[in-house]
Amino acid sequence: MIGLQASVILQSQYLEKARAELQAKEEKQAKEEKQRKGTNHKLMGDGWPQLLTGDDFFQKVKDNDEVVATVQDLQQARRLHGKMWRTQECERKERNVEKRRKWKEKMGEWEAERDQAKAEKRLVQQRKPVHGPLEKAIPWPRRAVQLPGIDKEDIDKDSNSDKSDDLE
Repeated sequence: MIGLQASVILQSQYLEKARAELQAKEEKQAKEEKQRKGTNHKLMGDGWPQLLTGDDFFQKVKDNDEVVATVQDLQQARRLHGKMWRTQECERKERNVEKRRKWKEKMGEWEAERDQAKAEKRLVQQRKPVHGPLEKAIPWPRRAVQLPGIDKEDIDKDSNSDKSDDLE
């Protein structure tokens, strides 16, 4: 009898240790997967089996699909916004290069006239050309691009509501 009790105690200790190791391993894998994919798309995150044909689960699937589509639309809009920013930035740089080229050209003419005036021992008739300000860089769009009719708070609420539903 004592031998059976001892084996049950040892077995329960082993199972606790094995469960803890397995849980740590699963959490580590989930964390790595989340870092790779960016977001975790688990609908029922508690690890317990769910009724896949139930109305609650079906609604959660629809809500999750809407959130994923919205996030993808936001990402696409942000990419497009970034491309537009890059083209505007390239155009700005080209305009600045053109301003510098014109200034150097005027400066060359002024220096030639200055050297000629110096040789003739007279004052320079033209004023020294001023470079003038260059166009400043267009700031990178830091805020998330929003689609019309969709608030970021709605997306956060949807993702948080999934977590709160799992706790009930």
